[in-house]
Amino acid sequence: METYSTVAEVVEYIESHNLYFMNLLLSTGQIFVVDKNGDSAIIEGDDIIYREGDYQVCTNFLHSHPELGGYPCWRYKTVVNMLENMTDPSVEYCREILNASHQDGYTQYSNIFDLNNGILYLHHFHDYKNYIEINLTKEFNLGVHSYYLPSLFEPINNQPPEKPDNPIGPISGRIKTEYVYETNTIDPDNDYNQIYYKWDFGDGTQSYWILNKEPYFGKILHTWKKTGNYDVRVKARDIYGCESEWSDPLTVAMPKNKAINPLILFLERLSERFPVMEQILHQIYDKLA
Repeated sequence: METYSTVAEVVEYIESHNLYFMNLLLSTGQIFVVDKNGDSAIIEGDDIIYREGDYQVCTNFLHSHPELGGYPCWRYKTVVNMLENMTDPSVEYCREILNASHQDGYTQYSNIFDLNNGILYLHHFHDYKNYIEINLTKEFNLGVHSYYLPSLFEPINNQPPEKPDNPIGPISGRIKTEYVYETNTIDPDNDYNQIYYKWDFGDGTQSYWILNKEPYFGKILHTWKKTGNYDVRVKARDIYGCESEWSDPLTVAMPKNKAINPLILFLERLSERFPVMEQILHQIYDKLA
């Protein structure tokens, strides 16, 4: 945005570079560029689709390869139908389009850009009555800075989710085997019944914040690579970024085999370099169990 101001300039820049990485990146997604002159283009790796007519829409499928999935798309049809019948090209009508085409549990932010006036209208989750108006010229003049967007919408007196229940799952097992762990909690503010969970597995790894589709319910898979005892903990976060305390730990044991089979030891070391060997290891473990 600092260097290029038109769709033509963006397309020229992209086409002048090797798109091998971008082809992989955009195998299931797109870059949608628009400028204040009214030009727009959907960039899908080597395929670039330019606007035809008064508008251009992209949703959950690749225009260049609709056979890859997501088409036909109800969101695309809804937006196109509303644009075709639009009599009031206003910001408020754009909000009606967003409201009609959002996806519960997936749409976290919705943006309306008034490029002529340099105004961004930012909406959080599915609330299209409340929004934040951002003057882009003023923001650019502030220099490099950032915001944690959910905090901009946090209501006064918002409370964090309650401390999650102790993790539930196996308390012992074998290394390099996947196990399921679950938890639950309650959000006192009932923020769209959506809770994010972060897991700590006691082995130096933590999960990202994971949004589970079922209200308040948390579930995750994990594999330990080394023997030992591990404390599994979990914490919760609401849609505004307000976090709970960590749960009490569940101690999980990954004990050593009583008798170390030289073949198993060799295969374990081999699988560290060649992950395909892990399936063979699992079959041997199952026979020894």
